[in-house]
Amino acid sequence: MKKGHTIGTVAVLLSLLVWGLPGAHADNLPWRFQTRAKVWDIHWNTGTQGVREGTLLTYYRPIGMMYPGTFMVQFSNEFIDYWSVRQWAGATQWLAWMYEMGAIMPGFDTFVVTSVPGAPDGQYHVAESKPTFESEDIVPLDYDPSQGPEANIGYPNYSPLGPPMANWWPGEPSPGDQALVEIHNYRKDQYMDPDKDMFPESLMIAHYATKRGINVTKRVLAWGYPEYDDFEIVDYTFENVGDQQLNDTFFAFSVRFMVSHAGHMWHGYNAWYRNTNPTTDSDDFYKYTEASNYDGPASGVGLKMWYAFDADNPLVPGDDLGQPYSVGQARWHNRVGNMRIEGEMTGYQYGGLAPLAYMPGSANDASTWTYDPSTWETGDANYVAPGVADQPYKVAWTDYRNRGDYDQPDSKTHSYETMYNLLAGAPGIQDPPTEPTAVHGTTTYGPYDLAPGDKVRLVFVLAAAAPVEENIWGWAKLGDQDVMRTDRTFDNLVKHVNAAKDAFTWGYDLPDPPPDVGVTVGVSNDGFNKLSWNSAYNSASDPDYAGGEANDIAGYRVYRSEFKVGDWQLMADIPVGTAHEFVDEKSVAGFTYFYSVRGYDKGHDDWNGTGMAIPSLEGSNSSPETWANGVLPQIPYVPATSAADALQTEVIVVPNPYKVDGAHAYPARGRIRFLNIPHKCRIWIYTTSGDLAARVEHDDPTRGEANWEQVDIHVTGEVSPGMYYYVVESLLPGSQGEIQKGAFMIIK
Repeated sequence: MKKGHTIGTVAVLLSLLVWGLPGAHADNLPWRFQTRAKVWDIHWNTGTQGVREGTLLTYYRPIGMMYPGTFMVQFSNEFIDYWSVRQWAGATQWLAWMYEMGAIMPGFDTFVVTSVPGAPDGQYHVAESKPTFESEDIVPLDYDPSQGPEANIGYPNYSPLGPPMANWWPGEPSPGDQALVEIHNYRKDQYMDPDKDMFPESLMIAHYATKRGINVTKRVLAWGYPEYDDFEIVDYTFENVGDQQLNDTFFAFSVRFMVSHAGHMWHGYNAWYRNTNPTTDSDDFYKYTEASNYDGPASGVGLKMWYAFDADNPLVPGDDLGQPYSVGQARWHNRVGNMRIEGEMTGYQYGGLAPLAYMPGSANDASTWTYDPSTWETGDANYVAPGVADQPYKVAWTDYRNRGDYDQPDSKTHSYETMYNLLAGAPGIQDPPTEPTAVHGTTTYGPYDLAPGDKVRLVFVLAAAAPVEENIWGWAKLGDQDVMRTDRTFDNLVKHVNAAKDAFTWGYDLPDPPPDVGVTVGVSNDGFNKLSWNSAYNSASDPDYAGGEANDIAGYRVYRSEFKVGDWQLMADIPVGTAHEFVDEKSVAGFTYFYSVRGYDKGHDDWNGTGMAIPSLEGSNSSPETWANGVLPQIPYVPATSAADALQTEVIVVPNPYKVDGAHAYPARGRIRFLNIPHKCRIWIYTTSGDLAARVEHDDPTRGEANWEQVDIHVTGEVSPGMYYYVVESLLPGSQGEIQKGAFMIIK
């Protein structure tokens, strides 16, 4: 067995002891989350994409590319430290994450495939960067953005809890060789500066060395712009920094889309995340648009895209197309509250990989790069073309049966010579399976003859799609299986791939929608949710235009989603200059709401002198920084008042009685609210026999209410049903020691 960065107990313990500690500094971590687009993903400083099996608890978790992304809990110090813990409806943060997860791709693998006849260590070598294994020759290198084309881009973007969400911006030192570089090229209330406009909103950079002297720089680009937020672009540069000629070199890329797994857990399938029951777990269709057996829509032909989507598994009773949720089939921990609705689609996504460029043009002009051999340009002499015009050189499919049982080339089970032949042997396109299954799809590019100093650039798009472009969860809960039988989702996938092609062709300069709106959330005097924002947003200046046309903000739209992110309903359209706040008089105390305030512009007749008319654009809605309060819901509450502080208003308990019947309980399990109480007080709760059942300490100068989740005084569980008496005791000067008494009923 070859040595490498293997997965095992030691790795798990190191993860827990080093990376899993709450105090670990995110700037120095080898992984970073890309959460700016609707497509979310995890990236590492060694080029790995997806979660390494064996880090923390991820040996059993299907993280990787998610669509749409809403919440991440896998590594607390790279998400929760920014946005806090998301818990609702009686679910822990882990269950909350599982309820909202849309994982469709566990990993994206990169192989550097070389052959050097007469080499002392053997002719063949394959450097592997993938979630299941990293070969020992892969060494992370320091990438200093101040010395690269990114030298002038980026903003700090501090999170609501304090830490910056990026680890580099101008003036910052390089994050070092043990960290992935993450640059945030956007800010609240202002467009990006004109000199930063030719770069994406989110940029991650991995830089690492391999054994034969080929260094890899992997850039991952993403935008939160509507129409451009359903993909991430993966832009590779491979450079021969050694002193030997490397002929017949290939670069291979393997993806394991497992779309149906986004929904398998709800059905109680056997260890869906480990794929230990291939009979029921492996039910995705796989297509390649240039294969001889391609039978998909004609609009895909020519994209050289392979893609996957859920199938109706003939071995599973009923129609499981799109993975409709069934509470009767769900496991116990997937039946909490109303987090899933009967019939809700949970595996509706399509995922696809397509090339954007593999033929060299000018290193400084992305528009001269292409995947079309008919438009080759010589460009930078350091960039070389493959020796064969028809690319990819090879497309192959290998079975995936289980976490440790698969046929993908792997140095743990294959010799380097065998791997070379499997990845770079006879060229051609192998037809994908025609029946539902689970496979790795591998595309190989080459051969390249690389002299010292030569480079290869390969650019791909990883795209995802749903039957609808926005309000995806709102659509999913309708349970519309019929639309899954149409080409609508595929059409959206092609649209997203073509949008990525435009982004690449335009040199990553896109029409800019208005920036994120910085929103403050509170409550009105009447106890309604209140949103407010900065009037300075009105004068934001679009870098694509000059003079008065650059000041293009036309207004704000306020959206609300109940219960969880993804079912946005328009609440108000506020023209610029009229108001900078919104009071939601339809919000009800004790219930959960999410809000998004998005600026929109006037539209333009001519974008960047291209003659292209741009309609009115609306701001982003794909990442936590675009949602008011981030990933946390806003729950209206009774504000503190002087009368309540003096115990001059009647204390009210709601619901009373508490009863889990759909009408006498809040979504949050067990919640009982005490209203009109002093903002600093103590609540004593007694049984009818006079025993102390619980004590609630309340100290919040903004709130005239407190919650009790029915946890007993010993914190050992919930109290029993029955009648309870309460005593509210003020702890404030002027009313200290004064009390109010009452009673309430719990029925279970």
